[in-house]
Amino acid sequence: MKKAVLRGFAVVALAFALTSGVMFWVPLIATELGYDSYDFYPYGYGDYYPTLKNLKDKSPAEQRPFLDSLFEELKDKDPADLLRFQAAADDVCEDGSLACSGLPPAKVQRLISAILAQRQNERENNNAVTARYAMWISGGSLFVAFLALLISFLKHRRETVEAR
Repeated sequence: MKKAVLRGFAVVALAFALTSGVMFWVPLIATELGYDSYDFYPYGYGDYYPTLKNLKDKSPAEQRPFLDSLFEELKDKDPADLLRFQAAADDVCEDGSLACSGLPPAKVQRLISAILAQRQNERENNNAVTARYAMWISGGSLFVAFLALLISFLKHRRETVEAR
C-alpha cells in the first residue's frame, strides 16, 4: 500500500514538475532568444511609439534636436514629475526644471503626454503578459489535477477488480 501511494505521488509530482516547467520556462527562454512579448500575447494595447515619432517628424527641422534632448531628459523623470509637468496649465518651462530650449509649450505638453502614454502602454503590456503566464500555470495545475484524478480512478478500479 505504501509503495502504491509513493508511486502515485511520484507520478503526480513528476507531471506537475514537467507541466509547470514547460509553462513557465518556455516564454522566458523564448524572450531570451529574441522573441518579443507580442509574439506570445498578440492582443496588445496599441503602440504609442509612433506618436513620439510623428511628433518629431511633424516638427520643423530646427526643433528636432531640441525635441531629442528634451525626450532624453524626460524619459528618465519620475512619473510624479511628468504628471506635475502635464498639469502645468501654461508654460512648463517657466520654472526652469526643464530645458525646453525655446520649444513651444504646446509641443512640450504633447511630448509629456506621449511619454506618459508610452509608459502606461508598457505597464499594461507587462500586466497582460503576467496574466497570460498565470493562466498557463493554472492550466498546467488543472492538467495535473485531472491526471491525479485519472490515476486514482485507475487505482481504485484495479483494486475492485482484484477484490472480486
